[in-house]
Amino acid sequence: ISSSSNSFLKAWRWKREHLSDQERFHQPYYHHLVIPPDSPCTIAIEQRPFNPEGFASTVWDSSIVMAKYMEHHWKEFKGTSGLELGAGCGLAGIVMH
Repeated sequence: ISSSSNSFLKAWRWKREHLSDQERFHQPYYHHLVIPPDSPCTIAIEQRPFNPEGFASTVWDSSIVMAKYMEHHWKEFKGTSGLELGAGCGLAGIVMH
């Protein structure tokens, strides 16, 4: 794989559309947080599929996008507070914290 192809794959490895529902929603989601740059960590979020009442506890793809945006622009968010309204299991709020 060329270096440009490798860079593209690395940039988009969080995308989950190609995964099965089992892989996307029934397993824990691991988010590799890289902010601050000197102390990376991994956030593990347990997920649950929809139950008969229609409730689920899943990490939404949109919350991954928001979390990645905040990671790449972390200096803009440093020292601020925010309110997350409905982004699955709260990944964006956890990352902002």
